[in-house]
Amino acid sequence: LVAVGTQSATTCTLEETLLPQDRCAHVEHTLLQRRATLSEVTSDFFEDGSETGNSAVVPTLDTYVINLDTRQDRCKCMALQLADAPQAVYRQAAVVESECPDLKDDINSLYGKRDHVSEKSLFCSNYKVWQLAANSSKADFIVVMEDDVFLQPSFWNATYDFLTNCPHFDYVTVDSWKDVNQQMDAVDICPTSLFQPPQTRPETGYWGTQVQIIRSTFLNTLVQRAQTHGMGPLDVWWQLHVNEGRAFSWQPGIAPQAGRRNVGIMNGCSSDIARSNIEPKAALLDVRGQAAMPRLQCM
Repeated sequence: LVAVGTQSATTCTLEETLLPQDRCAHVEHTLLQRRATLSEVTSDFFEDGSETGNSAVVPTLDTYVINLDTRQDRCKCMALQLADAPQAVYRQAAVVESECPDLKDDINSLYGKRDHVSEKSLFCSNYKVWQLAANSSKADFIVVMEDDVFLQPSFWNATYDFLTNCPHFDYVTVDSWKDVNQQMDAVDICPTSLFQPPQTRPETGYWGTQVQIIRSTFLNTLVQRAQTHGMGPLDVWWQLHVNEGRAFSWQPGIAPQAGRRNVGIMNGCSSDIARSNIEPKAALLDVRGQAAMPRLQCM
């Protein structure tokens, strides 16, 4: 998908069979909505290098989307949602667990009768992102997305506000959920909804890793912990192995997972993206007037 916007019009052209032509109007409408929201972000964070009058340093981000080669419907939906993301966006092809031969099984997290093969494949895909970003990214933070998340219009505004005003974290899952007694885990270290799971009984903890935000200086720690403990379901693994006071569930209500109740399907996205496949960069927008940043590239 290549979308080029001006103040007067949005031109939608289709490449690589990203969307059928009859959905072009939906694309235009969605991109205009997202540009309106993004303009709020850029006016708050980019104008004069300050945040609404404060001398705040603008955090930099790189975003990675984990996507199975066989789920191009999901990739196209994510490309639409991220067309106006105010930073670089890359695709990480989902890989099978055998692509991480240096990682053993984390027996402590691989409990129950879930699909452990798919869980380990997703972990391996995340591990590849951690390694790649640790060695190549110059950004302050890394955002890792699974390809079945629906980003709300306020996503980037809320994310930049969180990163600017909450320095006391290294790792958060965004809109992960807990079924019972969540308020007992609330922590009061930032002006937002942060929850720290108990360090025991992760089966009663927080589910979902559809969006993660990771401080770049923490990436090598994640890699080292993976090499020490092995791989398992990521939403259980982080609560067991990096839950040391700077890892949290952040729940602003901006990134629900497809298939969860009360989550709709946005225009231009197939309803089939809610079908689970746990296993496992260009449209242009330059918000700072520099060279165009990478966009999510589908096959």
